[in-house]
Formats: sequence, C-alpha cells, structure tokens
Amino acid sequence: MTTRGQQAPYGEIDPDRLSPPQGEAGWGCDEFKKKWYNDDDLLVFRQALHAQDVDLHHLPVGPHSFPARPPSGSSAPSSSQTGSTDPTRLHPSSSSSSGRPSHADSAPPSSSSHKRASKNPKPRKDIVREGWAYHISRWPLLTLIGVAFMFEFLIYVSVRQIVRLFETLMSWRAQEGRLRRKLRAAETYEEWKAAALELDDLLGFGQWKRNASNAYYDSISVRKVVASLERSRLNNDPESLKGVLEVCLRANFAGIESIRLYSQTHLGTKTLIENYVDEVEKSLVYLRETTHLSAQEKTVFFRRAAKNMGTTALCLSGGATFGFYHFGVIRALLDARLIPTVITGTSAGALVAAFLCTHTDEELDRLLVPEIADMITACEDPISVWLPRMIKTGARFDTVLWAKKSSFFTMGSMTFLEAYERTGRILNVSVIPHDVHSPTTLLNYTTAPNCVIFSAILASAAVPLVLNPVVLLEKSKDGKVRPWQFQGKHKDGSLRVDVPLESLHLYFNTSFSIVSQVNPHIHLFFFQPRGAPGEPVVHRKGKGWRGGFFLSALEQYMKIELIKNLRVIRDLELLPLLGGQTFTAVFLQRFEGTVTIWPHSRFRDWFNILTDPDRKELARMINVGKRVTWPKIRMIENRLRIERQVFMGRQETKRSQEPTIPNPQGAVVSGDGGGGGTEGSQDEMGGISGVENERSQVYGTDSEVEMPEMGSAEGNLRQLRMLRDRRNLHRRLSQSSKSVGLFLDQLVGDETGGGGNSSAGEEIVARKSFRHRHSSSSNRSARLVNHSDGSDERDRNESTAEELLIED
Repeated sequence: MTTRGQQAPYGEIDPDRLSPPQGEAGWGCDEFKKKWYNDDDLLVFRQALHAQDVDLHHLPVGPHSFPARPPSGSSAPSSSQTGSTDPTRLHPSSSSSSGRPSHADSAPPSSSSHKRASKNPKPRKDIVREGWAYHISRWPLLTLIGVAFMFEFLIYVSVRQIVRLFETLMSWRAQEGRLRRKLRAAETYEEWKAAALELDDLLGFGQWKRNASNAYYDSISVRKVVASLERSRLNNDPESLKGVLEVCLRANFAGIESIRLYSQTHLGTKTLIENYVDEVEKSLVYLRETTHLSAQEKTVFFRRAAKNMGTTALCLSGGATFGFYHFGVIRALLDARLIPTVITGTSAGALVAAFLCTHTDEELDRLLVPEIADMITACEDPISVWLPRMIKTGARFDTVLWAKKSSFFTMGSMTFLEAYERTGRILNVSVIPHDVHSPTTLLNYTTAPNCVIFSAILASAAVPLVLNPVVLLEKSKDGKVRPWQFQGKHKDGSLRVDVPLESLHLYFNTSFSIVSQVNPHIHLFFFQPRGAPGEPVVHRKGKGWRGGFFLSALEQYMKIELIKNLRVIRDLELLPLLGGQTFTAVFLQRFEGTVTIWPHSRFRDWFNILTDPDRKELARMINVGKRVTWPKIRMIENRLRIERQVFMGRQETKRSQEPTIPNPQGAVVSGDGGGGGTEGSQDEMGGISGVENERSQVYGTDSEVEMPEMGSAEGNLRQLRMLRDRRNLHRRLSQSSKSVGLFLDQLVGDETGGGGNSSAGEEIVARKSFRHRHSSSSNRSARLVNHSDGSDERDRNESTAEELLIED
C-alpha cells in the first residue's frame, strides 16, 4: 500500500487511482455538463462537407464568409426528421460516399456543380478486366471459391468449439476450478495476482520459474550479463557498466521478450529474467547519478540506448460498439501506471485514443468511470430518423452531429500538437484518402500538427453506409478552424491498416506494441495454440497444445486455407468494390502486436454493434477489459521499466546541458530566460540561449554528427532537410551575434562610464570573450554550410562540427 502523494511501483495498483464509487461528489460531473463544442467550428465543418466541387484551398476561414445556400430548391430534412433542433444543423452534414451527389448533400439543381455533375464522362477502359475470359469466368469462379470458403469456415468453427469444450472439461475441476473461478471473479489487480500466484503454485509453475534454462531464450548470456552488471555497479566502474549495457539494451535481447516465456505461467516469467530487469534498472539509475562520467558521455550513451531499445506503442483497434472494451484496457494500464507515450487508434479506437491523449492522468481518474456512458450518445437516433437519412445521404449517421457529440472526448477543437503539449502523449489516427489510389495516412503531431482531432476521428470512422467520407479541418495561427488545404475527404483507416505498426516504427522507432483488438470479425479467427501471456495451456502444465496437437494442427490448417481463398479473391479482383474498397483487406492485414489483448465479447454484442451502452453495460465492458489486461501486466511492466529509465536518462542529460550565461548581477541566465539583471538583458540572453538550443538540435549534441548516406530517398531527404536547417540557423546565428555585440558594447559603455571596480572590469572581459566565441561559432557554421558538397568536404564538415560542439 502507498500513501497519498507517493507513486506505486510499476505494475502495482495505487489505491488513490482506483475508480471512485458511483455517485461520489467530484467524480467528473462538471466535465460532463460542460459545453465542449464550438458552434462556429461546427458551421465551418458542415459547410466544408457541402463544398464538394469547391477548391478547398480557396475556402474562406471564417464561418460567416461562406456563401449562404438558397432556402429553396434544397431537399434538406427538417429538424423533426433529423431529431435535432441544433441551429448548427440546418442541413445534413454527411456527404455522399460515391461520386454521385445525394439529394441532401448536393447543390441546388440550378447550380454549376449540378451542371458539371450532369455531364457523364465516358467510362474508362479497364485494361485488366476488358478480356472476355475474365468476364465469363469471374462470377462462376467467385461462387466456387465462396462455397469452398463457407465449407471450410464451418469446419473451422466446429474445431474451435471442440477445443473449447476440451479445455472446459480439463480446467474447471476440483481445486483448480475453484482458483480459476476466483481469477475470473477478481475485482482488483491485487486480488487477481494473489489468485494467479496460488494457481501457479498448485500447478507446479513455480519450479519452472526457478529453472533458468529454456529453449526460447539464451539463458547463459542473460546470466552473464546480470553478473557483469552487478559486479561493475558494486565496484563503481561506470565504463565497464556502460559497455555491458550497450550490448544488452536493445529490443528482445537474448529473446527475453518472447511471448512463450510469459505463456507458461499465470503471473510472471523466469526468475532470471526478472532479476535481469531489476539489475538493468539499477544500473541505469547508477549511470544517471554517477559523477564519474561527463555530461557528454551520458548524453551519447542514453541517446544510443534509446535508439536501440525503441519505443512502446499502445494500439486500439476499430470495432464499432465493441471499441468501448478499450476503456477497460486503458483503465487497467492507468491504474498500473503503464500507459505508453505513443498511442494510436482507428475508427472506434480513435475515439478512445483521443480521449486518452487529450486528458491528463488526474482527469482520467475522474472521468474513466461507468458514468461516462451518459456522454456516449452517437447512436441514440431512432429508426424513424436514421432510416430516411440513410436513404437520402447514403449514410446512417449525421457527420456534424457526431462531431458535436465527440467534442467531449477531444476537449473541443483541440489539435494533435495541442494534445501532445498538454499531456505529453502522442496521438496517432489512421485514415484513408477518398481517392482509392492514395495510401493510408497516419495523422499525428508531426505529420498533421494543426489538424483538428475530432475531424480525424470522424474520418477514421467513415465506414461506407455508416458515415460518409469526411473533410479534415485544421486550425490556423489565429485559432480559427478551416478545411485542410488540398486534403480532400477521408474514410475509415481500418479498411486497410487497422494497426499501423510499420508507420509507427518509421515515425517513432516503435519496437514493442500493445494491441487491444476488439474487431468482432477477427475474434472468430484468433487462436493461440501454445497459450498467451498469463494464459497457459490448461493441460500438461502449460507445455502442450490447446485441445491436443491434432486439434491445434487442424485449426491452423483450416485457418490457412481460409486465408488462401481470400488472397485468391483479392489478387484476381473477383469481388466487386464497395465504396472504392475491397473488403478482403479487412481480413488479410496484420491485427496482432508484441502483446495482444483480446477482450472477450458476447454473442449478443453482435446485435448491439451500433447501440450506445448504458452505465450498467459500460461497467461490464470496463471490467472485462481490465480482467483480460491483468495477465499481460507483468510483460508490459518489464519492458516499460527499462524503457522509462532510458527516457529519464535522456531528459536529465538534456537539462544538464542547457547553456548558462552569467549576467551583470552575478546570477545565471539559462535557456528559459530566467535570472537576475535588467529586463532587457533577460530578453537578449534568453534569445541567444534559444538559438544555442536550436543549434544543438540541428547539429546534434553527441561528439559525432550523423550524416545520412546518399543513395536512398530517405537519406537524400534527410540530407536536404539538414542542409536547409543549417542554412536557416546560420542566418539566425549571424543576427544573434549582432544583437549580442550591441548589448555587450552597451554594457561596456555603462561600466566604464560609471567607473566600475576591478570585478566589473573582469565581467566586461568575460562579455568580450563570449562575444568573440559566439562570432567564431557563427563563422564556423557558415563554413559548415558553404562546404557541404562532396564526400571529402563532408568529412571536414563532420570534424568541424565536432570541434564546434566540443568548444561550445
């Protein structure tokens, strides 16, 4: 137990972070009652959706500068039809998902856009499909493959049910069955952990933990590393310690992150691996605090360690109403203080990810409770409202109404960059441009910093027949919302990439992923024949196959056959496109991560797939999400303990290297512009230190300047960006040198005119020395920019940059 104000250890529940009881005062009522949406922003959004044939680059910024639509000639439904009297919903907001304008979203018949749409262009010849053999054999072949697919699917479902029956008979017996029921009935992680340890002792898994050897990792190397780290740390030898850590600080070192090592017990893994994590954590703390290494050496070490380790990402899948199981997953991770920095979501997962990334931990503690179901009202329209809307617009839901209702989860019109600056978490949303030829786009604070989050969420949820493609919004410098230029419309990203692991690795060096997968069509085919982390096989002490080897082999074979048929349909283009998208990709993409969490849904959930949960139902979904996350806590904890120590080392070394300049009063002026002296001196010195910080970001803070090799597109682009940044930086350094010169000359005049003493004279000499050093730094920067072509000149640049960094 921990007292208030103290942090609980990793993986242990802080009692102050538990969900408050229902009805308790201060549980978030104020946040629930607050109006989060902005009427002007919703008006801009609605009018942008209607501007189908208008160049988005020339759309006005303000909500009142759009041309008003004529009151007559429009078939927009009345407020009684839409079920809302909101003044911002004067017209339906959903735009047609096809090229054909709908009655509700198109311009009046007399408009020029209607005239352009009436001119039907000649259909293009499809080179692939114009052959007679394709047209003759397409549908018979699709029918044949479909019949085979259904037959194999029935066999697959039968095998899964037999395996389930076998596991039930083998596990729910006597003492073992009692402990399993205790696991399932646990209300807190502490209760679950106690039952898991008791069950491990009963099944003899404790002996497996103590036996270090195993075929799925290199136990000899791990044992040697643990001994070397402990010896170097106790002998106060940071150089030797640093050398050992540089070898072992990398993703899945010696196989210690293999899921098989966490699938043999209900809690934990090999004792040797637990000791390894403890010793690495102690060693990293020692290197951060030791005085035997310079700040430069620490910076280089932690920077390389962060690059080798990579980052951890939490990925929340789509799944319509099934997506609310994600609330239980993040509740369990929040209570254990194990939420990663990088968060991604698609469709329904994007809504939960946005809620997680726009709110602080303290706010999540208050809001992540069953009462939040009162704010989930996206599907509240009765059939008498949404059916006419679907007939007229081609989509069941109203886009602007969804934008209004989602504003609570995004704190209004917050952008990706604003969310990152507020919480420190990196939100990623996967969307697909409406153009069928464009690749999937991952929106985050680097690729779309000014994009409004609620528009990205709606675009990620724009499934055909559910929500029409959406225009992305951006926020200008003056805070006004406008359509994002040249972006067009977007739709659901889960149709192609539900879990964008490749993009996350590209942008954020992600090497460890936690995937919360709730897609109902994927649950049918999810099967781990050798067990999952925290969920070992129920017979043969976790060392066998689920249901026996033959049933597991048959399950794998039938699954591969089903995937093969889907790939044939996709590659031969047998299935017609729906909304410009082939739905075979919904089954053929990658849905799993390093750790995959699968909340157990019910059969009745299929009938409520587009129904809002009430408080009771959401409380059940949160509890289910927490219980399926608890078995994965230990594996996630062991990873994040090391990763966060590396991150803390990078942060501390960056702070220790902030440049400091003495001011006339003897105080210190750092990069934040603080310190004594006159107001003018603070402004001048604060500006200079800001330039110094920027220069360190461009040239790097290590003793070596990494130059990407030419020859690849990525390397060329990085080279051009670096040269551009250096050229811009040189201009800023020149301007700052002039400012420092004028400032120091003024100081010299003031000191000499006032008849300063000897100490004042020494300070004047120090100012002149700093001025000379800063000018020489600018000159070296100029030489570095002017001689940036050629391999020999590049080598000279690197050595010049090293000299510049060492001197500064």
